[in-house]
Amino acid sequence: RAMASSGFLQKVNEDAVFCVCAYCTTVVNSVAPLAIAVIVASADRVTVTGPLAVGWLFQVLWICMLVTELCGCLVPAWRYWSVYFWVRQSRYVSVREAEPLMASPEFPMATRYVDLLHDVTLVCAMIAVDSTSLYTVCAQGLLLFYCLYVYFFDKYAFLRINRHTHYTSSKLDTTVHYLFVFPMSTLFICPLQRLVVQPEPWASIAIFVGNVALVLLVARLCQKCCEPRRELSDIPYVEVASLMPYNFFNTNPVHVMRTFHFPSIVVPPIYPYVPGKEYLHGGQFADYDDSIRLRETLMLLAKTPLKGFEEVGNPQDFA
Repeated sequence: RAMASSGFLQKVNEDAVFCVCAYCTTVVNSVAPLAIAVIVASADRVTVTGPLAVGWLFQVLWICMLVTELCGCLVPAWRYWSVYFWVRQSRYVSVREAEPLMASPEFPMATRYVDLLHDVTLVCAMIAVDSTSLYTVCAQGLLLFYCLYVYFFDKYAFLRINRHTHYTSSKLDTTVHYLFVFPMSTLFICPLQRLVVQPEPWASIAIFVGNVALVLLVARLCQKCCEPRRELSDIPYVEVASLMPYNFFNTNPVHVMRTFHFPSIVVPPIYPYVPGKEYLHGGQFADYDDSIRLRETLMLLAKTPLKGFEEVGNPQDFA
């Protein structure tokens, strides 16, 4: 809600900022009790053992998975049935007011990214702390099962439950690539620590910083190598427009309003593009072929134009 009211012009920028803020917040909240325990233990000349830290991280991991899935199922259901009974009990609500509330929400792409990154970070931290613990092995199996469940459930939800979600660029994916640096850097602490003969207190920090720099460089190189390159082609605009239901005209709200209020034969009225409503644009996107009737109507208007409109003039001159 804070991101939605912050004034971003594009949804992809809003989701990218949300992804960074939410990931940092969830990781800090999960690790903060351990950090406080380490500070208190150092003051009392005791230490926090690896098995204790791994046990805490495992409890945080499975609780986060359970709460995430319960909220993902219960919150949309509660929202839908609340609106449903409100519409049923109201006598004066119109279709225009009820339809946006009854529509299914967009797929929470940024939220899913944050949840999975958080779980992967916890498992990587457990491997770095104690890779031989039974909690660590169970966490790896639990993460594998959870990833399989998320893949199939989110695929079904994206195609069947949530409405179409569109992004204008790949900035959200780029942000996630950079955020993936933290779990990968934490994971590589475990094997690199064993290369140090005499481990020093600063060894883990130096290894982590070096891993961050290396993984950032690899992520940037992969993005530059896989960057899409747009090639010029000789395909005309008419052919492209015949294959895609959206174009500059029906996605331009100013042009759509102008055609509605000031229609003409040259610029006929058009419907705004909405995912799932492509049939309203007619032609090859309609459920039935209406081109013959439309052509006959245009020919009749061309042969016998409406009389009396010559004296009125162009309505746009009076706007």
